[in-house]
Amino acid sequence: MNLKGILESAGEGLEPRGPIHVLVDLNTPDADPACLVRLEAHGLAVDQVIGNKVLGTIEGDSLETLRRDPDVAEVEISARLRPHQV
Repeated sequence: MNLKGILESAGEGLEPRGPIHVLVDLNTPDADPACLVRLEAHGLAVDQVIGNKVLGTIEGDSLETLRRDPDVAEVEISARLRPHQV
């Protein structure tokens, strides 16, 4: 049995629970207000904006939609900021 099967049989899934802390790197030199509104519409709760970097949280099921936005170059999941599951 693989890891996915073990987790599913234990009642756990591979999807993270709760919001995921992310760093969004934009294709643009800075995050303009229209871009931020669109990212928020994708489910991103913006915490901080520094130039073309956006820090925030998002639910796991909205992550792929965020990654497909035309202004998004990359989305990094922050393991350091993600709450540990016990």
